[in-house]
Amino acid sequence: MWITSKSFLVWGGWTLLILGVLGFIFPNIGGEYLNFSKVENWAHALLGILALTIGYGIKDNRILKAVSIIFGVAGLIFGIWGFIVAGNPSPNFYGDVNLNNPIDNIIHLTIAVWALITSKSRHSSAVPQTPRR
Repeated sequence: MWITSKSFLVWGGWTLLILGVLGFIFPNIGGEYLNFSKVENWAHALLGILALTIGYGIKDNRILKAVSIIFGVAGLIFGIWGFIVAGNPSPNFYGDVNLNNPIDNIIHLTIAVWALITSKSRHSSAVPQTPRR
């Protein structure tokens, strides 16, 4: 199911990793509407690897939910900040990243909502532990 923290980290991780790799190969992947700098590509790829490592490697649901919250807050920050710096010359985030594209901002906000919803899910994404005797 897509509503668990584990599924968010796995699906989101693969999405970020693929986006990062494609960004290196095709930096203007979306033409004028969606393009990525090397810093963004590294961030997407490394965050994707981190999400996949945690999503596949951690079984504790509390940790999975906490990491989903962190990803959600980060998505909110970048999504909102992108609207704040809209209209500033590129690159407009620490001189390395361009955050003024509405499509990019909406994607960040969508990912943030997805992450935060999964962090509140009552569905368990952890494998049940067998009690020790």
